[in-house]
Amino acid sequence: MKKIKSVATKAKSSGKMSYEQKMMVIASKIRRGDQSRICAKTGYASSTVSEVLSGKYNNMTIVNYAFKMTNPRKAVTA
Repeated sequence: MKKIKSVATKAKSSGKMSYEQKMMVIASKIRRGDQSRICAKTGYASSTVSEVLSGKYNNMTIVNYAFKMTNPRKAVTA
């Protein structure tokens, strides 16, 4: 009788989140005043940060900083 090896069925094992996944986390956890903090730390204008967080443009620097800031928080449930 042969033993069958069980294989974990996980989509990605690398552990890295995609751009879209990070945007979903940011959208669920962002708070008032976070946008101005992101502007100050990244050096981008508030209009640019606003447009990136709303999904109009892509910018990994802004998204990564916003993700690092919001990820440790608990999600807001209304």
